[in-house]
Amino acid sequence: QMLEELQLDEVGLLQTMVLFKKAGTPYQLQSWNPHQDNAYPQARWGAYITGNICFTDQDVENGCLRMYPGSHRELLLDFEAKKSFHENAGDRPGHKVEVPPQYSPVDLPMKKGSVLFLHGNVIHDSYPNVSPTRSRQMLLIPYITACVDFIPGRTAKRTYRPLRKRPPVF
Repeated sequence: QMLEELQLDEVGLLQTMVLFKKAGTPYQLQSWNPHQDNAYPQARWGAYITGNICFTDQDVENGCLRMYPGSHRELLLDFEAKKSFHENAGDRPGHKVEVPPQYSPVDLPMKKGSVLFLHGNVIHDSYPNVSPTRSRQMLLIPYITACVDFIPGRTAKRTYRPLRKRPPVF
């Protein structure tokens, strides 16, 4: 209901993903490029939101997110397409954008159980996980406003699923 109030319309789920940044694995030191999540589905401005639920405490040491406040006002920026899942260890995922000079990054340390909703056009990236023992686990849940066109993706296979059952119309 909160998302529908923000969007002033019905909102549905597109997919779910778990990011691990697991300590002791080849992906531990991976940091994401500055990117806009909406570069993947390419929905109209303001229609795409990602929910991020932290399964572990997150800070700079174990690879927390950084965001660029105010960048949500941008349309989709030109980006360099990068493989963002099932990529090689050591690669930096995220469709890389050049961050306009008026935006400066802010660290987003979060506690286990915290939820962060990101506008689909906000530029963000992440640090590598340099902790010898702590992973950074997070569930990503992308949402989209109903009846908005989007790219389902070759591997993501995004599919609109309403959050609520609506009574049938007769």
